[in-house]
Amino acid sequence: MLYALGIGIGNEPADPLHLRFVYENGLLSVPTFAATLGSPAAWMWEPDSYIDGKHLVALSHDLEIFHELPTAGTVISQVRVTDVFDRGREKGALIHWERDLTDVASGKLLSRMRARALARGNGGFEGPPPPGRTAERIPERPADFQEKWATTRAQALIYRLSGDANLLHVDPAVAQEAGFKRPILHGLCSLGIVSFLIIKIACAGDPGQLRRISARYAGIVYPGETLCIELWREETCWVFQCRSDEHKHLVLDGGVAVVDSGT
Repeated sequence: MLYALGIGIGNEPADPLHLRFVYENGLLSVPTFAATLGSPAAWMWEPDSYIDGKHLVALSHDLEIFHELPTAGTVISQVRVTDVFDRGREKGALIHWERDLTDVASGKLLSRMRARALARGNGGFEGPPPPGRTAERIPERPADFQEKWATTRAQALIYRLSGDANLLHVDPAVAQEAGFKRPILHGLCSLGIVSFLIIKIACAGDPGQLRRISARYAGIVYPGETLCIELWREETCWVFQCRSDEHKHLVLDGGVAVVDSGT
């Protein structure tokens, strides 16, 4: 429920779908909670990682969901770094990592999250260069669905309580040192918002139908801004992008969501 409130579910308290995620009567889990649940989020900030945490930014997340997340239980989270690439001394290091979430009671693999992060202060170690990236294409036609979602000025403060304690999202001094005028909203929070809208539009309100969601972080959001989410229904998936309604720049790009029906 805290995670759902953190992404803004409950802003429409009279909406039955909102209530299913924030009220214990018939409670459901938001699938993207798997992206933060049990996450050792501070591992990149540990001294023995040698990562400059003040200049670390998330680039993308790809969450694959194998089983619906239960509303109660115990999980094991396992993180592994899969690749580290050198973009050069001025451009930083590209870190690829993934995390498995396993249900202790059943032994089932619930989800696997693949992620990319840029350590802007750690380039120039003469490592291999990163491979080329193939971006998902946004259809040229107008979006099939468009929704606006107003974030609140306190949203990052609530969202961080679900496990992402990066000071960039709470401490004004840290945000300013990183080049932002104030703390910014978590990229995974924006992705969680989109996941809820996909559950509403593509899954008839059933979170168990969402099997994968991924996107690239193309820009920042300041808490209190409004997101404009565009969705396209393709043959095998849903494609999406997200903009700041105030500034019109892209926030999420190359978004893909797969639901049970494959549409």
